[in-house]
Amino acid sequence: LAVGVVMAIYQLLLSDMIDLLWTTAALQLLTPAWAVLLVPPILLCLAALLMRELPHGHMPLFIRMVTAGEHVDVWRGLVGTVCVSILAIASGGSAGPEGPVLAIGAALSLAIHQVALRKRLHPHEVGAGQGKCGAESDTRPDEGPAMDGSVQTAALLGGCCALAATLDNPVTGCVMGMELPHLYGSVKRGSVFASALLASCVSFAAHRSMMQPFAIEGVPMLPPTACTLAHLPLALPIGLFAGALAYAFVRAKEVLEALPYSTVPRALVLGFIVGFIALVLPETLMWGEHRLGILASEYDETDGQALLALISPGYSASLGLAKLAATVLTIAAGYPGGFVYALVFVGYMLGPMSWQLAVQVLPALTALDDMTHVEFIGPPSPRGITAEITAQALGSALLAGVLRAPLGGALLIGGCGGASSLMYALLILANFVSMHVNPRSPARVPDD
Repeated sequence: LAVGVVMAIYQLLLSDMIDLLWTTAALQLLTPAWAVLLVPPILLCLAALLMRELPHGHMPLFIRMVTAGEHVDVWRGLVGTVCVSILAIASGGSAGPEGPVLAIGAALSLAIHQVALRKRLHPHEVGAGQGKCGAESDTRPDEGPAMDGSVQTAALLGGCCALAATLDNPVTGCVMGMELPHLYGSVKRGSVFASALLASCVSFAAHRSMMQPFAIEGVPMLPPTACTLAHLPLALPIGLFAGALAYAFVRAKEVLEALPYSTVPRALVLGFIVGFIALVLPETLMWGEHRLGILASEYDETDGQALLALISPGYSASLGLAKLAATVLTIAAGYPGGFVYALVFVGYMLGPMSWQLAVQVLPALTALDDMTHVEFIGPPSPRGITAEITAQALGSALLAGVLRAPLGGALLIGGCGGASSLMYALLILANFVSMHVNPRSPARVPDD
């Protein structure tokens, strides 16, 4: 309940900050050009400097410390992550809230855990907890309890609740949180799945009840698909392509992060490039969630055509590649934020061109678009049946290849598009192929 309420407040603060800096409309950038070039480097630089001064506000560092069983200041972690993430996300860079909320939800859950533990134990007993190796801890009473298995479980529950509220789906948020490697020992704690799912449902309900009063937008809705058995073999080439993109993404991130530059020059230079990309292609601004919803479900006011129908496959592919570059640059600039919807946006925009290339190589594939005997729940995609299937599957597989979350990626895309059982099967198959093609994790350590 507490995590769901805090997530709504966090999203409200973030949207207010973005409204102060940016004014955007569908397919048209209304912010002055100088702001597009200068706001990303300045705010990304401030976020990187703030992370250096407030280590507990460094989201990956906070997660690693909790997972390793080290002592953390949960209140500083909560406040620091909120401040750093709002600055970085509002910069216009391609980083979203899906990553920071994992630390925010965990910090809030740990704070509640500490309060509950202090009420059960006497003050002198709280500081005498056992460390992760069983040795006596020298923690003072005001530092809170030592990090043990129960504390990591509390952090995992908080992270799942935060994802459930942010992704507006309790099952997707819980499954993705349990799948993510190196997240508070997630996949090693399968016994807490039932508790995590129940807590995620409560967090989702609390957050959903506050969406309308706070004017919080919902997740993007994608056009419906009509996947058949004949489409299932597409999972292999889609997974292979997505896995190659995932490998390139992780490898480019590692190369840029290894550059021998200090915090300020790195953030300013890479942030300026992010701003330049946004100046040329305004659709790459922000983390892609709301832009994806606009492109996928809204219509042009002049002729009533769907916006997807106005975007050629070539321009769509250029948006996808530019978004991929902007995401890598934003992360390498010093802010390791969330990139769930950014990767989905990349795959979704690359889908139509990928399908066109496949048809040129194998013209017989055009038979897959024959849907005369298939009924749709809603209007079909203006880009074509199989092109839409390819786009959604590519977004899901790219996400799974990078984050190592095949089931969470399938549930996310399937929930946005009202997928059928066959579409879920295609998504899961493509996701696992992508994961096997890209063995590299953004955490630079083997999956747990």
